[in-house]
Amino acid sequence: MSILESNSSSTASKISAARQVEFVGFLHRLPFALEAFDLGFLPGFREDCGYQETQYQNLSLPVGMLDNDFRNPDLDRFVDRFFEYEPGVGVIGDVDEIDDVDAHVAAAREIQASYPEAELIVVPKSRAVIDAIPETLVLGYSRGYADRLAHEFSDPADWRGRRVHILGGSPPKQLDAIRQLT
Repeated sequence: MSILESNSSSTASKISAARQVEFVGFLHRLPFALEAFDLGFLPGFREDCGYQETQYQNLSLPVGMLDNDFRNPDLDRFVDRFFEYEPGVGVIGDVDEIDDVDAHVAAAREIQASYPEAELIVVPKSRAVIDAIPETLVLGYSRGYADRLAHEFSDPADWRGRRVHILGGSPPKQLDAIRQLT
C-alpha cells in the first residue's frame, strides 16, 4: 500500500496538509482578472502594471496580490506600492546573494509592522539563500519564466518544511512542483 493511500499514517496526513492550497493568485489585466476573481482566484498584478481598468466605469477590483517587477527590481518602490495598494499577499523580490537577504527581510518587517496579516514572499535564487530567509516568510518557488528557476539550483527536499508559494508556470508544471515538494 502506498503511503498516500493510508489514512492512518501521520506522514500521509502531513503530505495531504502540505498539498492544500491556501489561494491561487491570478495576476493579469481586466477583464481577465475580474473573471478570475469571480471564479475564486486572488486577483492582482505586477507592481509596474495594473489592471488597466481606465475604460471601465464604476469598477472596483481589490488588489489581493502584488508581485514585484523582477526584471527591474527596486525594493523601495515595491514597499511604496504595497502601502499604496494594501494587498493581502506580496512577492517582495528575488534574492540572488546572501548579502541581499537582510534588505528583503527588513522590507518585509516594515510591511508587517502595518499589515501583520499580510503573506510576504521572498524568492531565493540560490541554495544558500533558502536557509537564510526566516521561516516567518514564505519562500517563492520560481517555476515560470524567471532567469533562474528553483529546480536549477536546489532539490525539492531543500524546500520541505517551509511554506512555499509556486510562482508561474502552467497548471501541469505547478502540479508537478507540488508533487515534488511534498
